[in-house]
Amino acid sequence: MSAGPPKQEPQSTGRDDGGPATNNQNLDDKSEISEAILADVTDFVEPNPDGNAGQESNVWTCQRRIESHANKNSVGYENADVETAINQMVESEKLIRWFGLLAPATNEHLLAIIKNEQMLQTPRKQLIGECNSLRRNGED
Repeated sequence: MSAGPPKQEPQSTGRDDGGPATNNQNLDDKSEISEAILADVTDFVEPNPDGNAGQESNVWTCQRRIESHANKNSVGYENADVETAINQMVESEKLIRWFGLLAPATNEHLLAIIKNEQMLQTPRKQLIGECNSLRRNGED
């Protein structure tokens, strides 16, 4: 089973001052940082089930990858910001986290995670339940 096409780094835009290309510059408040991290998580995943269970899956990324992206690129946030923002977004149900794996908690991504789990030899029923719960909460 193929892991699908390689995932791309999020697209960057050049800076006017000649500095390195960035996705997000001068992020001053926590909500801007959270939105930038959510955008990066979304860029690293796609709602295309491929039957892989880990961070190499189309439907998942991980905190380490987001931190690595922050280290390699001037994205407007630092590693110290990542964990705090992820925790807040998990609590506010913008992200789903499963033992270090991350994905947007949109209906489209949650359905893809469920379908991905159903493709596995041993589906993680608790994860499927968590996805269904988040989907129900999003319908309120």
